[in-house]
Amino acid sequence: MSSQTDNTTEEPLLRWLHLTVLHIGHNDESQRTALASLLAAIEIAAEGKPFDAVFITGDLAYSGQQNEYDALQRDIISPLKGDLLCSGARFFTTPGNHDMDCGIGWPPIWKELGRSRQDRFFHLDESGRKTREMRAESFAEYRNFIGRSAIESVNPIEVPAVQLKFDGRGRPIIIISVVTAYFADKENPDNKRTTPAPIHPIRTLLQELPANAQPIVLGHHPPDWFTQDTEEQLHSLLVERNALYLHGHEHKVRSRMGARGLVSLGFGAAYVSPIDARGSYVLSEFVCNL
Repeated sequence: MSSQTDNTTEEPLLRWLHLTVLHIGHNDESQRTALASLLAAIEIAAEGKPFDAVFITGDLAYSGQQNEYDALQRDIISPLKGDLLCSGARFFTTPGNHDMDCGIGWPPIWKELGRSRQDRFFHLDESGRKTREMRAESFAEYRNFIGRSAIESVNPIEVPAVQLKFDGRGRPIIIISVVTAYFADKENPDNKRTTPAPIHPIRTLLQELPANAQPIVLGHHPPDWFTQDTEEQLHSLLVERNALYLHGHEHKVRSRMGARGLVSLGFGAAYVSPIDARGSYVLSEFVCNL
């Protein structure tokens, strides 16, 4: 149920735990069974070595409701923070499509926004905030959760991405938490190739990095979920800046290499896989070194 990206004995720049697609609040027995064993599995995978960071790449909740985030805090976050393995770790998240209350606002359709709104949609300034405003409100409970839980994340109501600084061992690490789920809706699933990657805020924040910084971008959707032209732009941008993109969403392990090595890495979900799926378990946590 776990893996390590580096098996050397040297002290890594960063050692992190990656969780994704917890779906807290989903009334599913297999998901509840998996979550009940998650903390014990992390203990085994960690091999007694503490984490510097915990990354959760979206779908923390199932339908973006306060009671779901309350359960997440009680059953997952608080126990992790109370464990010696994570007591010194910083927690970073980004929202997924299940972290929205889809009863609030109307889901925009990218191709119908018009050129001027498309140009502004992912801007970090006030014009971008106003363009996203009606849909961004669906993340209200996610925003409230990160505010009361001492978890570091983009506030999707205000901006599409944020830069968070982390001191690695001998090298600065910059975490960019970015929203990829503005166009999702429970009645019209966010199918592949229908929405763009948030290239503008990622590029803008990467331009502000110190020369020796290692960037890690936290998103929810995998790169090939975006429109083909923006997927290509995202890949080129990540390779150019030697950035690692961590994601979730597809409930399976995904990785993509580039000219400089690993470019993107995605993991699965916290529940047992269907009987007709390959393997008996969908991965929910990985222990990684950088």
